Amino acid sequence: MTPAERYRVLQAQMMRGRAFGTLSEDALDAILEEMDTVWASMSEADCTVADAEAAAIAASAAPEELGLVDCDVEPGTGGRPRRAA
Repeated sequence: MTPAERYRVLQAQMMRGRAFGTLSEDALDAILEEMDTVWASMSEADCTVADAEAAAIAASAAPEELGLVDCDVEPGTGGRPRRAA
């Protein structure tokens, strides 16, 4: 796996974990630290592409309705109150 591919994998893990709320602060710190290490080993062209991809993601509009449905959750079970439709 090239450094650019590894960077994309780490970026996807970070975004997925943050979106689902499953990423602890320690896990986020570990991913970001590894992303920094991988970034340092990437070529300038790869960094330019990664920057452009990140800018495109940041500029994209989120859908107003995420298609979530409410779920019944028993108190104390830790279940998620919504799931994807």
